[in-house]
Amino acid sequence: VLREHEIHLDEDQFKRLTEKLGFTKEELSYLDFVSLFEDPTGNGPGAALDTGSNHHVNDTKFHYMSAEDCLAQLRDKLQQGYGDLYSAFYKIDSNRDGLVTMHDFRHLLDSFMFIIKPQEFQRLLGLLGLNLSSTLNYKEFLHLFQKPQSPVYPPWLQSSH
Repeated sequence: VLREHEIHLDEDQFKRLTEKLGFTKEELSYLDFVSLFEDPTGNGPGAALDTGSNHHVNDTKFHYMSAEDCLAQLRDKLQQGYGDLYSAFYKIDSNRDGLVTMHDFRHLLDSFMFIIKPQEFQRLLGLLGLNLSSTLNYKEFLHLFQKPQSPVYPPWLQSSH
């Protein structure tokens, strides 16, 4: 077993290990082997398993975001999470049909840890001019989430004179 788990011991180390575990005989029956690992209180193998709950409640406080909060953070999160809108669109489009559904969009919000109630999600869609049955192609997605570019003017047009 030790070799299978790539634990290599020299003879002296192996002898000390077997003595610590109580393996002093050449051969050991299965029952003798199992008895070495029994709980000293008598609750060894075959004893009833602990049936207590293994579910622990996380007491971390959280708040639901408003549609406006989501909208205010969405562009930056898209940029941070995906780098560019093309990559974001491609990864959000779950079935790769060239359309982002509102289910895909909701999944995106969840991935950004935006905790939003269903009615706020619908309000967010309304703020974007969408509804639950809407789909977005890449051009529409780009139009919605691309940061407005301020026009670049040559320096001679920016003169204050």
